[in-house]
Amino acid sequence: MLINAVFEGGGVKGISLAGAVQGAQDCGIQFNRVAGTSSGSIVAALLAAGYRAEEMKVIIENTPLFHCCVAPPYLIPDGSDPRQGCS
Repeated sequence: MLINAVFEGGGVKGISLAGAVQGAQDCGIQFNRVAGTSSGSIVAALLAAGYRAEEMKVIIENTPLFHCCVAPPYLIPDGSDPRQGCS
């Protein structure tokens, strides 16, 4: 079955849609057109680029997403770096 899909955002919730993609792929569903907003756009972009759910999981698990979402220290009023101590 060929479907069109829109993936919503919502931080971790949007990224977790890769699990929904896995379920769809396990049922033989293929994606024709995809779109997404915010974190859901990451899943949509990976699908559009031809990645399967298993590959998305590896990419998402190995990407330090916290570092992508935190303001640089010069934008934080006290100048501290909230990323300190994060791996």
